[in-house]
Amino acid sequence: MKKYSSFILFAASAIVLSCNNSSNEKTDAPAEDTVTTATPENSAPAPFTKEVSYRDYKFTVATKSGDGEHHFTISSQGLTEVNDTFTVDVKGAIKDVIIDDIDGDNSPEIGVIDISGPDQQGHIHLFSAFNGKSMGTVNFPELPAGDKALAGYKGYDEFQFVESSLVRRFPLFDGETKTGKMRQLQYKLKPGEAMKQVVLDRTTEF
Repeated sequence: MKKYSSFILFAASAIVLSCNNSSNEKTDAPAEDTVTTATPENSAPAPFTKEVSYRDYKFTVATKSGDGEHHFTISSQGLTEVNDTFTVDVKGAIKDVIIDDIDGDNSPEIGVIDISGPDQQGHIHLFSAFNGKSMGTVNFPELPAGDKALAGYKGYDEFQFVESSLVRRFPLFDGETKTGKMRQLQYKLKPGEAMKQVVLDRTTEF
């Protein structure tokens, strides 16, 4: 009888040990499904506000988030006839606002720069104060894909007003690898029939 009781006790211990091992295996096993939370590409960017001035003229660029839209407004102060406000759709988030008089008429041009995508591709929206009286848009045609000026382009644009020119710079790539070189596109502002035009004037590498 004593041997039989020992056998029952041994069997019960083995069952308990087996259950404990099974429980540990379930606890240590990695989860089959992992949920990763990411910010959607089309989510609204953070709000942006910047005021720039040239002489007595002031311009304010502002965005707002939370409405699911990508756009900015630019408003003016100090113009002698009409202080206009424009609302413009953009591809991404506003990065900066630049201002200068690049055509020598004593009235400024304003550039609103936005960036979009993982390669931070840059775009600029240009405005001009016409003789200090009113504000209007400037035609800035994008270079078509395949244009030789864009060979090696992968994004990471920089825009500046330099003396009497609009300058766009970006690093050059060979496939997915940076070459260490930069390309600079220099634009001039010209009069047009309906509005001022930006025309590519020179392309250099360094």
